[in-house]
Amino acid sequence: MLIDTTDPLHSLELINRIQCLGVAYHFEKEIEKILLKIYETNVGYDDLYAVALHFRLLRQQRYHISSDVFSKFLDKKREFISCLNNDVKALLSLYEASHLSMPGEEILDKALEFSKIQLKTLASNMDPYLSEMVSSSLAIPLVRRGNRLKAKHYLSIFEKESICNETLLNFAKLDFNILQATHQEEARSLSIWWKDLNLTKSLPFTRDRLIEGYFWTLLVYFEPHYSRARLMMTKIFSLISILDDIYDAYGTVEELQLLTDVIESWQLENVGKLPQYMQHEFLASYSNFKEFENKLEQEQYSFRVHYLKEEEKKMAKAYFQEAIWANDGYVPKLKDYLGVSIITAGYGYLACASYIGMQDEISKEFFDWVTSMPQIIKSANFITRLANDIGSNEFEQKRKHVASAVQCYVMEYRCSNEEARNKLMEMVEEEWKILNREFMFSKKNIPIHLLWTIINLTNAIEFVYKDAQDNYTESTKSMKDNIIDVLIEPVQIHMDVKVINRGDFEGRRTSKRKLDSKLLKKGLVIVSKCQCCYHFENINHVFINGPIAIKVWNYFDNIFKVMVDGYYASFTTKIRDWIIPIKEHIRNIIPVFICWYLWASRNDSKHNNIRMDAMNIISKVKNKVIQLYNANLIKPISFKNHYNAATALGLVFSNRTIQSREKLIYWKRPVIGYFKLNTDSSYNSDTAGCGGIIRDHNGKIVVAFAGPSSGTNVITAEIDSLNFGVKLCLSLGYINIWVEVDALLLFQYINGNAVADALAKMGIRPYVEFWEFVFFAGLAGHWLFFSWVLGYETNAISIPMVNPLFLELRARFVQGTFRGFLSGQGDVSGNFTAWMMAGGLDELISIEANVSFVLGKIY
Repeated sequence: MLIDTTDPLHSLELINRIQCLGVAYHFEKEIEKILLKIYETNVGYDDLYAVALHFRLLRQQRYHISSDVFSKFLDKKREFISCLNNDVKALLSLYEASHLSMPGEEILDKALEFSKIQLKTLASNMDPYLSEMVSSSLAIPLVRRGNRLKAKHYLSIFEKESICNETLLNFAKLDFNILQATHQEEARSLSIWWKDLNLTKSLPFTRDRLIEGYFWTLLVYFEPHYSRARLMMTKIFSLISILDDIYDAYGTVEELQLLTDVIESWQLENVGKLPQYMQHEFLASYSNFKEFENKLEQEQYSFRVHYLKEEEKKMAKAYFQEAIWANDGYVPKLKDYLGVSIITAGYGYLACASYIGMQDEISKEFFDWVTSMPQIIKSANFITRLANDIGSNEFEQKRKHVASAVQCYVMEYRCSNEEARNKLMEMVEEEWKILNREFMFSKKNIPIHLLWTIINLTNAIEFVYKDAQDNYTESTKSMKDNIIDVLIEPVQIHMDVKVINRGDFEGRRTSKRKLDSKLLKKGLVIVSKCQCCYHFENINHVFINGPIAIKVWNYFDNIFKVMVDGYYASFTTKIRDWIIPIKEHIRNIIPVFICWYLWASRNDSKHNNIRMDAMNIISKVKNKVIQLYNANLIKPISFKNHYNAATALGLVFSNRTIQSREKLIYWKRPVIGYFKLNTDSSYNSDTAGCGGIIRDHNGKIVVAFAGPSSGTNVITAEIDSLNFGVKLCLSLGYINIWVEVDALLLFQYINGNAVADALAKMGIRPYVEFWEFVFFAGLAGHWLFFSWVLGYETNAISIPMVNPLFLELRARFVQGTFRGFLSGQGDVSGNFTAWMMAGGLDELISIEANVSFVLGKIY
């Protein structure tokens, strides 16, 4: 939907929605390609709405569009023409665009004043949809609004739009909830770290604002690939906040001189010179930085920490200068004050901190540049300092504190506090223009996402010091409400729950299911709660960090001597610690069994009231290994360098003769231009389930599906799985398909023409081809795939003992009704959810009324 640029305005509107909904990170290359094409073709518009949208989106991408494009909308007096006065859509677009102005662009100053006045005038006569957009933009314009706040807000706004792209909206809702679950795990991890640090107990005068600091970090970058960067930055943020409080509110000048000297030396042997309370803070920072160096050393990024230390030294010196001024009661000239206080504003320090944990390759030259106080950092610091002083002036002046910019201005220019604040706010707006200019014209070899980090840091100030309040220090209701909105409350996804008779492929037996009241009411719950600890449940909690998972992993970590890297923020990180580059090694197999039995036990607990028990899961994993060893599917060589672990698992190696032959273990790629469908099913008593994965010729997953089956035995369940998978392929327009199944019975069933009629109806004529290899997910697959139908008893992982069957299916394109990421329409959706995997999501859990599945990348 993003590739077609035949209608540039339509593409611009779609990009705008994607950005507002917070899912642009999925389409960065596509967006860049489209905007470049629009820029190069120099499209002209006569409509103010289109001109302003075009102007804003291209400037945000660092394409310099002249502000003269708005000249056509001016009259002879160089004022905006009156016929625009009632065009709310155009006025709002103009208002948003005007906030990207640079110094000297008078036409954009006029645009801002004109659009603001007209929008306020029209406020009472707008329809609810536009009214909500206008009021939120007048409060904080789009280009200065934190991404997570913007996304949550616009998810509700776009739902009210008369022409709503439900596919995009549902995808954005799902994405928000998935990211929210990740953010919750990060916040939990940080809370454990903060509690263990225990600084607020030893330093009770400091601000205990860990979650507020994490929320601030989320406003800078929220994307999943910045998880490590967020964790590191929040730790840095929390500790510098403590340091700020020591200099600002507690330490004597003599003590602060000692602290400044110790920070400057950065030597552990000097810590004894400090008072006890200062030692706590310095040791916490020192150990934190050392931990960062150790983690980054593996990627040869440890040099980054050196730059952060140097920035902290600058901060300490500036803090100390302010402390001297405060102690002496000295009010400096505004210029002198800003020379020091733009450093203590901290955005040079935080900008450096924001890059520390990034997994991008960032050069030393970039860190040299960002720590040299370039104009873009200077402007960000300037905006932050003045916003801070305007917002916290009254609170901070109630105690002994360095004079603020407001006081300095009042003293120097002999005016009232209100006049000083107004003048300083004008200065802030001018600095925003300089910031826009520096963003546009900074070195072109600097990747845009690194510059956006600085812009987003500055944008966070618009919220933190909104309405001249210090929402961080005072932790206002506004701050708490927004934290709840972004971090705690998931977005509701409304989908119909259908009860279909058993004869239907998507049918279900609700009489044997236990469904939460929310499932019955809403049809879908993205976030459920753990049955053991009632923590919000997601992939990391179920498989890695939940209380049962921790006990299970600890057992196997110990016997296999796996080095544990503390708390795991990512499922894939844990798996990577286990995987070793030796084919068929037991270290590559054990995680499969652990995850499977954790998942099965979780479902038994949730749906069958069978309590989760770590020792039971450990026993099942051990028994499975023993079974495979006895069946000669795991060999002694699989325990290379871990023979003691084999003993702990209950295995005794002997010199027995093993009758075996070499088998090729691999996943066969389809030829170029073909897609490959892998299907599977399970049957137990009178219930059945099925699922599958569709990959392209590169092995990349395109779609995965899972759900209940109406099958009455193993064969019919396999047929259901094959039937649904093929229909899904055809509805997606995949006409060249390979199908792989692992059931010999199904092959015999098809070969005997028992399902010939069913296949013929789909226009399929099967061609059978055999391949000599054994397929086993833990050994050969690059992906783990667990599927389980809620309310049904799970089957253990099966190891095919027969040659897999390949059906090469050539069929005419059958126009399907399934399109996009999620669909609630058409005969192939029903109670199923098909997930379009665009790549980049390492982990995904979905829980629907009738289906749960987990997909985790391990190699």
